[in-house]
Amino acid sequence: MKNIALNMIVGPGDAALLKRCLEAFNVQKLFDEIVIVLTSGDVACSDVAHEFTDQVYAFNWSSKRFPFGNFAGARNLALQNTVSDYVMWLDCDDLPGKDFVEFFANIRKTPEDYDYFTFDYVVGENCVMKRERVWRRSPDLFWQLPVHEHLTIDNRIHSTAHIKNLQVIHAPAKSGEASVGRNLQILKHEYNRVPSFAVSFYYAKELLNTGNLEGIEILSKLLDTPEIPSDVAAQICVTLCSYHKMQGAIDKMETLSRIGLSYNETYADFYVNLGEIYESRKDTSRAIEFYELALKCKFNGGGIYYPALYTSNPALHLVELFDEKGELEWALLYSKLVLKAFTAKEDVEKILEVRKDIINRILKGEENGTR
Repeated sequence: MKNIALNMIVGPGDAALLKRCLEAFNVQKLFDEIVIVLTSGDVACSDVAHEFTDQVYAFNWSSKRFPFGNFAGARNLALQNTVSDYVMWLDCDDLPGKDFVEFFANIRKTPEDYDYFTFDYVVGENCVMKRERVWRRSPDLFWQLPVHEHLTIDNRIHSTAHIKNLQVIHAPAKSGEASVGRNLQILKHEYNRVPSFAVSFYYAKELLNTGNLEGIEILSKLLDTPEIPSDVAAQICVTLCSYHKMQGAIDKMETLSRIGLSYNETYADFYVNLGEIYESRKDTSRAIEFYELALKCKFNGGGIYYPALYTSNPALHLVELFDEKGELEWALLYSKLVLKAFTAKEDVEKILEVRKDIINRILKGEENGTR
């Protein structure tokens, strides 16, 4: 890579977050160009932005077309004022993952035959998504949708690579209630105006964030849409499975898990669902089969994924199932996977006790000559 620019947009009251982000990423060292767009007249935000760059632009947040705001428009203003070969975006409430600044230099050495790069975006406790983060500046790559905005990527045309050792962490300093309300306003306006597939999908998700079950109805209808994108269908199935599980509608959860696998078999959610269903039916062999498939999954989707579903969750089920079967060596093997995955001190202590008990029973069986 030749040059990399940073693009950011900043809302009112975010001066402290902006300063925290820019300092944490050491942006003046990492980037060749820094472009910041202000969506309000907040003087404190302007002062912080000008500490790091002269490329600071003002964006009219509300308009007749977008009365509740337009994130894509603000991001596109930053993009239009960028001259570097590649662009990276950040939000004010983002922080770098471990060794980010050190490893980011390696991205400049990446072959230039990729149009965009994804990084892991840690958006909550044990919640991660792969997100487009750096892309080659091009007229056909720009931001779309006024909220939940994303680039006009077409994977039939644009090539990509995922950078595993670079994580961006979403670290808001305040409750997300205000953003949920704002997002819902924007999407409701768009949904009432022209309910496109993408707007309907995100509107349904925001409705569910407020507890409005109209979102389930909208998602169910979208799932029946002809030529629905496969990964979006899988994401919808994950959400609908969670809802039906809470409602105790196990048959619907099973059906949707199998439908979801037909769209994208890299979501461990579906295998864990099926494992739990067969475990509840006392079909240990099938339950083990599905939990082991979950452990083999390598996520390749656009939605949020939960690392525990690919590691500790199915492994813990397998510990219990093999323990019940008396196959203690297998139980011990999977307990090691659980131990590797857990980070919380209380969870580590718990699984260490489980392992100690299994080892004692194995040794006791050997002493008694029962094995």
